[in-house]
Amino acid sequence: MMPSVRADTDWDGLLRRFAAWFPIERMRPDRVDALAAFFEKAYADQPVAAAFRDRELIVRRWRWFNETSPAPFDGGMPAWICLKGGEIIGHFGVLPAVAVVRGEDVPVCWGCELIVAPGARQFGVAPLLIISAARAAQQPLLVAGMNDASHLIFRRLGFVDGGPIPLYVKVFQPHRLLGALQWSWLTRGLGAGALTAARLFTPRRRPRGGGLSLVPLARFDARFDEWWRSIECAFPCVVRRTSATMTWRYQQHPEHRYTVVSAMDGPALRGIVVVRRGRWRGLQTGFISELLTHPADEAAIDGLLDAAQEVLTSGEGKPPVFIRCSVLHRAFEGSLGRAGFMRAPSSMRWIVGPALGVSRLDVPASRDDWFLNAGDSDLDAL
Repeated sequence: MMPSVRADTDWDGLLRRFAAWFPIERMRPDRVDALAAFFEKAYADQPVAAAFRDRELIVRRWRWFNETSPAPFDGGMPAWICLKGGEIIGHFGVLPAVAVVRGEDVPVCWGCELIVAPGARQFGVAPLLIISAARAAQQPLLVAGMNDASHLIFRRLGFVDGGPIPLYVKVFQPHRLLGALQWSWLTRGLGAGALTAARLFTPRRRPRGGGLSLVPLARFDARFDEWWRSIECAFPCVVRRTSATMTWRYQQHPEHRYTVVSAMDGPALRGIVVVRRGRWRGLQTGFISELLTHPADEAAIDGLLDAAQEVLTSGEGKPPVFIRCSVLHRAFEGSLGRAGFMRAPSSMRWIVGPALGVSRLDVPASRDDWFLNAGDSDLDAL
């Protein structure tokens, strides 16, 4: 269990302390090119920087995320920048969403893309950006991902740690994966043997439930909305999906190309899986971005995992060295184990912050209450 979220942090006092050093402004459309140049430099020393090495892609991705999202904020851009001598030295954005908490709708915001210029990382810029965004949002703020330095900043501001979002991997080329980890030849050999043995001794899957068919999903529509609303109550805490947000995230993405497979029982939808191909440390990698079903529908979960692997390991292009899936929920984690996935160390932590301007925090702080996966926040980019 996580401790209660601290709601007594002196946000205004912190803001007064830092605001005299660096001004914070709301992002404007005419500054996108300058922001792209800042991203390119600021992310140069970060391990997940592939999306920030192409200036044109940076602009396209940023406009997609901040200008075309179907989840409105307040009419302005949901992003803040810190300036020093008129130059951008920091950025923090939010993505509005709705958390369904035991059947009740709770407006929340995901915090995204906190980045500060290397030369300004010890001067309080990050806390200033976070506080400014939280004050404007006036809603509980959730953040996922984070490196060690940013995680510590959020904790010092009163955010409560939700722990890691579990990562599961299924390895097809052990030597190549372990080589990318820069282990010794002996450790790589032992690790490769262990991964190979794990694949050989994976339990046999149960036959798929009768009547279940797995077919591509061409578009998200009212049928998806009706189905998802019908299973939301099966999760104590979950971020709402809609046909609009799913279309935006997976069918209008400026960089990735996703494949969506649905589990159908006649005309009835029982679940979907969203996958894509990409790279991790230069290796061909398969990503399972969303795995959505009723948590008690084991046949649908197992069938969708089979479909995901089929899509990612067949067709044109080089086969993946491994497939990865990040998910926090016991039912889905159990099915990943049955499918031959192994739990790996995860750097994807998530954290919950108190809402400003409200008398209480409406988002539970127990990790056992939550369903989270790579389709939440901007985790799929990590």
